[in-house]
Amino acid sequence: MSRPHGSDRWRRILTDNLGAVAYAAAHEPYGGIQKTWVSSYDPSLKFSGKERDAESDLDYSGARYYDKSLYRFLSTDQLIPIRTCSDPQKWNLYGYCRSNPENYVDLYGRQAIRLEIIRNNYAMEATFGIYKLTLGDRVIYGYTLEPSLVEGKGPIAADEYDALPYWWPEKGYQVYWLQDVPGFEGILVHRGSEPGDTKGCILIGKKRTSTGISDSKKALDEMVSEIAEFSADAIAGCIANGLNDLDLMSYICSGRIRVHISYSPLPDYEITWTVVVNEDI
Repeated sequence: MSRPHGSDRWRRILTDNLGAVAYAAAHEPYGGIQKTWVSSYDPSLKFSGKERDAESDLDYSGARYYDKSLYRFLSTDQLIPIRTCSDPQKWNLYGYCRSNPENYVDLYGRQAIRLEIIRNNYAMEATFGIYKLTLGDRVIYGYTLEPSLVEGKGPIAADEYDALPYWWPEKGYQVYWLQDVPGFEGILVHRGSEPGDTKGCILIGKKRTSTGISDSKKALDEMVSEIAEFSADAIAGCIANGLNDLDLMSYICSGRIRVHISYSPLPDYEITWTVVVNEDI
């Protein structure tokens, strides 16, 4: 699925094994097909890569069905936390993308734990950034440290990944293990303060320093405890809303979070500064 720059349409293009286009269509933000260019093949995976049921014309998002004509799901989000939500959009249990599909996506048809990492400082010794952990209506911020762009293979590709909680035997504490990272193995979100601590992984901290980050243990402990609390709250919501045992166990066992990594582009001009000293003082 790709989105043309400057357009309000989402375009889906599929090719055959020879590279010829077999299906090409533009979707409206809420999923309706606006235009079809090529339809020699009719894929079951359409809007947002979700399976469209031929009989009902509904999109299956994994947790529930979505009706593109109504702009809403047909059942409630059973993972809405019990705690009070400050965002009124989240009280709409049938809502899709908080009624803002231009800026949000819904991958599974239910609330997800999302860790967003934005790389915004590219030094010779390391890549610095910020992270934003979204847990329902609660957002937690901090700093990240990764290998420099010129060190070995550099940081992992900017993309969206699943991450699983993982007990790191060598260190004796819990980290998060990114799954299916192209060209890399064992990429963890863990503690560390200096560029040499990364070894290809992602370090998190609560403060920036002149050479790295600090309060890394505090940042990771906060992340682990907040995710555990949010998950427990969501499980309680599942039980209260009558989620069946199989789906409930699947949710409990997965423990997945979504990690979205992006770059904040460097400016096209060189940044300079001047220090002015008043010798009369």
